Formats: sequence, structure tokens, C-alpha cells
Amino acid sequence: MGDRGRLRLARLRRTSYMWHNSSADLLWAHNDLVLKNDNSEQSAGNFTTRYRQTMETNGYKIEAGAALRSAQLTDAELAGAILIGADLAGANLTGANLSGADLTGANLRDAILTNGNLVNADLTGTNLSDAIFTNADLTRADLTGANLRDAVLTDANLTDTRLCGANLSGVILNDANLTRADFKFANLTNATLKSAGFLHSASFDGVIGYMP
Repeated sequence: MGDRGRLRLARLRRTSYMWHNSSADLLWAHNDLVLKNDNSEQSAGNFTTRYRQTMETNGYKIEAGAALRSAQLTDAELAGAILIGADLAGANLTGANLSGADLTGANLRDAILTNGNLVNADLTGTNLSDAIFTNADLTRADLTGANLRDAVLTDANLTDTRLCGANLSGVILNDANLTRADFKFANLTNATLKSAGFLHSASFDGVIGYMP
């Protein structure tokens, strides 16, 4: 083979090597893009599951913004339910399990939650006026800014419960467990705390209408 032939062969090999490298780079780039897209879809799926959760119980559709006024949900299994902005006014939730449920901004005026499980529930900004929580467990629940005017929480467990800035005027907390409950800046005007337990461990900084 002459010098010209060897030079042509070298160029062909170099071109082939560059093409294969470019193809490999494109393949890796493609695979990386597919992987990223898959992860995005998975993340989107998790978002949907977390924030648009829908379930059915006792013949009612449980979801954000649900119209459940006067619903009969005695002993309902609603753990982790997403009920943001739902209307549960007058609903009967006696013995219901609402642990970890998100009830942010929901309306539970006149609702009955006797013996209910609301451990770790999010009740931020919720309307709970005139609601009945007798013997309910609200351990670590967040009721920041909630309206509990004239609500009944006799014998309720409020251990580590956040009630910062909540309206608790006229509320009944007789015999309630207030271990480390946070009432900072809450309104406790005309509230009744007869025989409430562990008052000394609760925080009443900046409260209105109550002198611990």
C-alpha cells in the first residue's frame, strides 16, 4: 500500500472513532434525559398523591374542598386525609381517626369529634367554633390561628398542641391535658380551664383574657 493509501485509511479510522464517540455521547445524553424525565414524572406522581388525595368512606368522597356538611362519619378511617378547605360544618365525626389529616382552612363549626383521634392533624386556620372535642386526642396537632370560640374540649388531650394566635374565647378546657400546650398570643377571654392538667408546663405568653 502506498503512502496515499495509508493516509486515506488513517483518516477513515479517525472519522470512524470520532463518529462512535459522538454516538456514545449522544446515547448517554439521551439516557440521562430519559432518566431525568422519569424522575420528573415520579415526582409529579408523588405530588399528585400527596396533595390531591381522594378517598371514599361511609359513601362520602373525602378530598380537598369536599362538601360534607352534616355528614355522618362516625368511626370513619380518615388518617392522612386531605380535607383542605372542606365544609364539615355539623358533621358527626365521633370516634373518627383523623391522625395526620390536613384540615387547613376547613369549616368544622358545630362538628362533633368526641373520642376523635387528631394526633398530628393540621387544623391551621380552621373554623372549629362550637365544635365538641370531648375526650379527643389532639396530641401535636397544629391549631395555629384556628377559631375555637365556644368549643368544648373537656378531657381532651392537648399535649404539645400548637394553639398560637387561636381564638379560644368561651372555650371549655375542663380536665384537659395541657402538657406543653402552646397558647402564645391566643385569645382565652371567658375560657374555662377548671381542673385542667399540667397548666404549669403550657405556654401562655402574650395571651388575651387569661392570667395563668
